[in-house]
Amino acid sequence: MSVPRVKTLAEARRVWIVGGPGCGKSTLARALAERRGIPPVTLDALFWGPAWTPVPTEVFLAGVERELTADTWVVDGQFAASVEAFAHRADCVVWTDPPLRVTWPRLLRHRTALDTP
Repeated sequence: MSVPRVKTLAEARRVWIVGGPGCGKSTLARALAERRGIPPVTLDALFWGPAWTPVPTEVFLAGVERELTADTWVVDGQFAASVEAFAHRADCVVWTDPPLRVTWPRLLRHRTALDTP
């Protein structure tokens, strides 16, 4: 299946946001999805179960498929198990790559929040 090319993010119907940890993928996905009036799809929420343990692959992939059946979506993340399931349907890929001086403090804050009961 061929996906039509888009020239701008505004034209994109299926957006995939990728990047390293702490780079703002989820924040960007939320903002973009909100502007479009759709819920964002966060792969972290589908992949991780209780106590940060991965769910079984088949459960994860079923969740990805369920969430990405719409004609318009914004998804963030790049778990290897799911890329093949949806990457070919994306008509726009946004790579976020802020410098380490931006991502490192975010990761430390996130980790501290996880450790707090």
